[in-house]
Amino acid sequence: MMVVKYLFLVIVLLACACSSKVNPTGKENGSQYKIDKLKANKYHTIITVSVYDLNKERSVPSGIIVNGVVFIAREGFSSIRIIKGSYDVIVRSIGYQDAIIKNLSINDEDSVNIEVLLAEDHQLLY
Repeated sequence: MMVVKYLFLVIVLLACACSSKVNPTGKENGSQYKIDKLKANKYHTIITVSVYDLNKERSVPSGIIVNGVVFIAREGFSSIRIIKGSYDVIVRSIGYQDAIIKNLSINDEDSVNIEVLLAEDHQLLY
């Protein structure tokens, strides 16, 4: 009976570990990001990008470059409709270091939320 209970517990833990939501995080040049993959609604797949300063005190207006196409996050927020595929995402703003996410894989069933924390860039502009 005890073996059955442990086997059941292992199966439940494996099922939880294999859920569709993933939270990869990363650092690039001092900037940080967190990615949440969620189930998309049945009509479209979206990448949503929220951009903040490193201390998360304020949103940062940014340029978001997805596979070479530029989108603007005027209030530090942008939603982009996409199709399944692999994407390189660069978040760029004057006075901050870039955040670079390479090979972000998106399926038809995914909607992706990316939270980016940009580190200040202390390099002088000439």
